[in-house]
Amino acid sequence: MNSLWFFDDVNLFKVLCPHKFKNYKKDHTFDAYKKQDYIYFEQDFANKVYLIEKGKVKIGYYNEDGVEVVKAILTKGELFGETAILGDDTREEFAQSVDNATSICPVGGRYYAQFNARQSNF
Repeated sequence: MNSLWFFDDVNLFKVLCPHKFKNYKKDHTFDAYKKQDYIYFEQDFANKVYLIEKGKVKIGYYNEDGVEVVKAILTKGELFGETAILGDDTREEFAQSVDNATSICPVGGRYYAQFNARQSNF
């Protein structure tokens, strides 16, 4: 593994209007994860980005010797899995819940691109 893409130090909850987020939440599914649950694995199909509503997520991979390498610990408001919108077909890393009550919204790559284009409305 040569690189890992994620938006560093970006908290969407500081950008989004709280009222619009409530409406967004009504219309979208948020998945619950317990500690050590995997959100995705290395080599999984990369078709979504993920928004953390609460909790923490570990991003990492396993090196040639099978040793886990942690690249980032992400928290509320952060996005991960952005390679889905950069054209990668498969994941080069895993994402795993670190907390017992992690809530994540999976967002399809197409929807994220549309959302990003309309971001000025937020």
